[in-house]
Amino acid sequence: MKNISCAILCISLFAGCSESPKENEAPVMDGYEKLRLRNIQKAKEKQLVEERRKKEEGTGIWQVKYYVDEFEERTDQSYIIAKVSGDFSNSATEGSKLGVRFLIDHQLSLSIFLYEYGGNNPVKRTGSINSKYDVLVQSSKGTRKKIRASNSSNRISIVGSNASTIVDFLKEGGEVKFLIVNVDRESTKYRFSVKDNHPRGLVNAIKARQRRYMQ
Repeated sequence: MKNISCAILCISLFAGCSESPKENEAPVMDGYEKLRLRNIQKAKEKQLVEERRKKEEGTGIWQVKYYVDEFEERTDQSYIIAKVSGDFSNSATEGSKLGVRFLIDHQLSLSIFLYEYGGNNPVKRTGSINSKYDVLVQSSKGTRKKIRASNSSNRISIVGSNASTIVDFLKEGGEVKFLIVNVDRESTKYRFSVKDNHPRGLVNAIKARQRRYMQ
């Protein structure tokens, strides 16, 4: 009788142990769960790659825009633009707000629009003759260049090798400083800096523009 009782007790204990899961045992992952986690990981990796690409190809403050025709429809002719701010002084004011817009047609053509008091109308030439300006530029590396430029309409136009020098300064990145003085009115001065938050902003904008031309 004792042997029978011991046998029943052993069977009961064995059955109880086999039915009770271990507390620290990890649940078995099925195929669908593995696939779901794998897809999540792939999506994260793809997002990181895209973010890295955008960072490497970013254009910072520079944007590629398109000219429009007489019907306000976009043409295939593009340009690169950037907006910055600074201050200006003349016989009537000191350190007033200045808006500046750069427009780059290509390496040898650069226009600078100056907006006094942060307004919407750029500075125009005075009288029937072109307004003359001395443009002093300092690159982020400290290299300086003095250029004589003119305003024949509503912008200061810089062309040829002078435009190429400024574009090269801007392509270097960092902070590029400008001081523009009206030759006929030396009290009229415009100060501003171009400081791009992307070290290759203009370089990438030029590359993006070239890719669009090739498409």
